[in-house]
Amino acid sequence: MLEESLETFQQALELDPESDELYVNVGDAYRALNLYQDAIQAYRQARMLNPDNALAATNLVDVREWINDQWRRVLEQEKRIDESPSDSSRYAELASLYLDMRRYDDALAAANAMLSLDLDGRTGYDMLAAIYEQMGERDQAAEMYAHIVEIDPDDVEAWEHLGNWRSLQQKHTEAIDAYVHALTLDPQRYTTSFSLAETYLEVERYDEALAVYQELVEAAERGTLQSDDLAAAYAGLAETYNALGRYDEAIQAAETLLERSEDDPEGYYQLATAYDALGRRDEAIEHYQNAIESDPLNADYYNDFADTLREAKRYEEALDVAQQGISMDPSMIVAYETMAQIYEETGRSDEAAAAMSQANALRSASGH
Repeated sequence: MLEESLETFQQALELDPESDELYVNVGDAYRALNLYQDAIQAYRQARMLNPDNALAATNLVDVREWINDQWRRVLEQEKRIDESPSDSSRYAELASLYLDMRRYDDALAAANAMLSLDLDGRTGYDMLAAIYEQMGERDQAAEMYAHIVEIDPDDVEAWEHLGNWRSLQQKHTEAIDAYVHALTLDPQRYTTSFSLAETYLEVERYDEALAVYQELVEAAERGTLQSDDLAAAYAGLAETYNALGRYDEAIQAAETLLERSEDDPEGYYQLATAYDALGRRDEAIEHYQNAIESDPLNADYYNDFADTLREAKRYEEALDVAQQGISMDPSMIVAYETMAQIYEETGRSDEAAAAMSQANALRSASGH
């Protein structure tokens, strides 16, 4: 979870901006993400704050040597291409080097050179797909995978990737079709099953989601899933039961999850959701607290907990929890709406209006 670790280190720096050790941590996180120039800047900042920080100095030298080595490899590969400019595999190696360096324009140029040499083959499209994936360019990545499955309709992994990118495009029907096609080719591909179930949930096709999660739970009980997948299967099952209003079954699934995976935050969260819906607020509050204790960085937990505290008329606590949720995710529209409700119910109409204004601004910016 490299990006999450980087974000957390950066939050820590906001609290202690003079910590050279934190800058070393930030540099290490950038380095793990292959963002070497950013890593260099972080290590330099650590040395500016503390010239005696030996680890920052060592890591700075290591990263600089790594960058120099990358450029040596690029120059060597360019020379190999000069020797045989019609060999597409040499462009593939060059594109991979540039991709590691996050030099996306150069990587794209090399991949397009591959396509110009073999327009009907798939290696160029594979490389373009990998580049667009790393760039997070969902439309281009989806287009590449759509083309790849046309070339090779039996490629299960490509169908799964296509489903993932169609889902990110909010093209849920096409995503479902891609996942179903992948599972037709390989019914035991459980990563695809999870993605399919999650997409069914997102489009409120709960009965179909339930069927997939039940199959995953059965696979887990047979021992064909890893422990993390077992937890995810029961969590998804509990969430689906909650969505269907089958709260007793949601509680049973969540309790089974907690028996198999002690202190699983999603187990506590689904328990809290079910108890909340049943009006059993004390139990809901207890399990929201358990969920947050197990996963203190999940903004959804804070928002739903705040809403339950609001319903219990524990307004000051609700406001504090809602604000914590916003600190975790400042773009979370529903959290501002929860704050607006709290302010409205406590007669603070100006602050309620300000919170709703913020929610509307975020909604407008996100296009929703």
